[in-house]
Amino acid sequence: MKRTNREVISGMIWSLSERFMSQIVSIVVTIILTRLIAPADYGLISIVTVIITILNVFMTSGFSAALIQQNDVDDIDYSTVLWFSLGLGGAIYLIVFLSAPFVAQFYKLEELTIVLRVLALKVPLSALNSVQQAYVSRHMLFQKFFSSTVSATIVSGIVGVTLAYSNFGVWALVFQDLINVFTITIVLWFSIKWKPSLVFSTKRLTKLFDFGVKIFLQTMFNTLYANIRSLLIGRVYSATDLAYYSKGNQYPNLIVTNVDSAVSKTMFPVMSREQDNIEKIKSLTRNTAQTSSYIMSPILVGFIVCADSIVSLVMTDKWLPAVPYVQIICCCLLIRPFQTAIVQAIKAIGESGILLKMDIPVRIFALVLLFCTINFGVVYIAISEIVIELLALLIYSYYSTKLIGYSYVEILVDFCQNFLLSIIMGMVVYLIGNVLELDRFSELLIQIIVGIIIYFIVSIIFKNKSFRQFTTFLRRS
Repeated sequence: MKRTNREVISGMIWSLSERFMSQIVSIVVTIILTRLIAPADYGLISIVTVIITILNVFMTSGFSAALIQQNDVDDIDYSTVLWFSLGLGGAIYLIVFLSAPFVAQFYKLEELTIVLRVLALKVPLSALNSVQQAYVSRHMLFQKFFSSTVSATIVSGIVGVTLAYSNFGVWALVFQDLINVFTITIVLWFSIKWKPSLVFSTKRLTKLFDFGVKIFLQTMFNTLYANIRSLLIGRVYSATDLAYYSKGNQYPNLIVTNVDSAVSKTMFPVMSREQDNIEKIKSLTRNTAQTSSYIMSPILVGFIVCADSIVSLVMTDKWLPAVPYVQIICCCLLIRPFQTAIVQAIKAIGESGILLKMDIPVRIFALVLLFCTINFGVVYIAISEIVIELLALLIYSYYSTKLIGYSYVEILVDFCQNFLLSIIMGMVVYLIGNVLELDRFSELLIQIIVGIIIYFIVSIIFKNKSFRQFTTFLRRS
């Protein structure tokens, strides 16, 4: 028990440190690029990125999760998955290369052909990277994630900013993305013991496939669902409209992605070791959801009330049309910690088929709602996401109650205790913004400082469990 707790704490620290350090650099780079590159160029790269993200699901999910979840995995398993993934990645790249002109014609963007062909090189490269990351996660070597991700963010950031200053436009974004993946792969190649062998086992692949295909299908549904809006917005409206929508999603999602990534990388291998102990799985799931929610809720509420100032200062006034999307996505993401924790628990106990049962009705409803709102405007498309997230949480809660005993009532209580504290903080921060008559930077700085102080004060007053756990850990460290 103590060993597991130490592994969880160590893993969370390394994972959060990785995300924190890389995102500090990433945010600085993004701010610079946003000021140098036009919204239309961001719209173009958004379309291409969505397509590559969907294709990358074939490389980065399914088998990777199976390598982590299975009890007995050796070099034959890792190498088999790698060679299969490389072959699949090469075939996918050939299809993309040949179909790129038709995609460009569909979006009426001629430059999209060459951009898609170049950025699609990420797909076969991700085959090796996904197996490396599975090895690192399984062996809890999260410091390797830290060194590889931070190095890649710095190197790719320098390249991207240099190209943007040299007026390369959309190509600054293309090469920044490619070099990021390439650098992570190279750093992991030299920093971990595993190297591929010239072995391949159909029997091992079949065994991993049984678990992995369900994770793959669930991830593909999620990815298609998450990105189909961008594909349709880019087609029905304009690249500039898509840029505002995408940028409005970017910064709130940075917060959630960082915490979600740290939670997933740490908790899935830990929970997998405890897969036969349902009580332990429930305890880990609940503590994870509470802690993630405690961290994310005040940041997201802060984003909602300070969105105008943040967008203006970070991206300049030309991006102010993105403000409504920032606020809407923050509302959606408030309940994400509970979804993430539940998904990791269900994967860990080997019930990957349940994930499909959870997601299929949500995705069907999402598609219906999307096509109902597509002609009313991009804002209405964004608002529909709130309804979908609530439905998803309701379904996730049903299976959480059934499989691990983490009930609707417990989830609601855990959500409300952090959300209400954040609302109190948000009201104070909002009032400060209305009372003060200062420049945007000074006003935002005061709001952030006061918001942090208020959040800790109300945490103490209401004896918040996550806050107590956090302070206890600091005292014992």
